Amino acid sequence: MSSQFSSAPDPEKPLSGWSKIVYESKRQPLVPLGCLITCGALIGAAIAGRKGNKLMMNYMFRLRVAAQGATVVALIGGSLYYSKKGSSSQRQDDDSDQRRVRQQEWLKKLDEMDQKEKRREAALEKLETA
Repeated sequence: MSSQFSSAPDPEKPLSGWSKIVYESKRQPLVPLGCLITCGALIGAAIAGRKGNKLMMNYMFRLRVAAQGATVVALIGGSLYYSKKGSSSQRQDDDSDQRRVRQQEWLKKLDEMDQKEKRREAALEKLETA
């Protein structure tokens, strides 16, 4: 199963803290970007407040609210997208399981055919030597 993310986690192993952050940031890149913009606006508002620039501080607080809202929308949108995609990925997992079973059955048949061929060759060799 190919994916646009080459570093898909192994479902058997839990991710560590930092690797989970990196993985989720790759899945939903707008969320960390929104967090950075929100923090930047908050820091900008604090700096403007210390300088006494009320107009810039008010602008930065408005930017923070807009960025925070956009981040929440991106988070909800990503959750909805991946919940729908999860059902199709489950289907793909089922397909890959079926493909794996068919491959194993084919390998068994090949082994049986190989053993029959070896027995036939051994029988022919016995006839030739006798």
